[in-house]
Amino acid sequence: MSTLKVDKDVLKSVVKEVLVENPLILKNVLIEVFSEINRYENEDTRLNKIKEMIEEDFNQYDDVFKALA
Repeated sequence: MSTLKVDKDVLKSVVKEVLVENPLILKNVLIEVFSEINRYENEDTRLNKIKEMIEEDFNQYDDVFKALA
């Protein structure tokens, strides 16, 4: 196994662990990414719709995230 593969596996494991412990990090990252996209597209309604969808998904799977933590 190459060193690069090990590093990717370790990184992937660490990121998964962090997200399981605090899934709001992922939510905040997604919102920030879409905010950056919105700056270039200048579509406030689209960003708000995406934020609502993210919020709905996190609310729907909140019990799952808590169970994983």
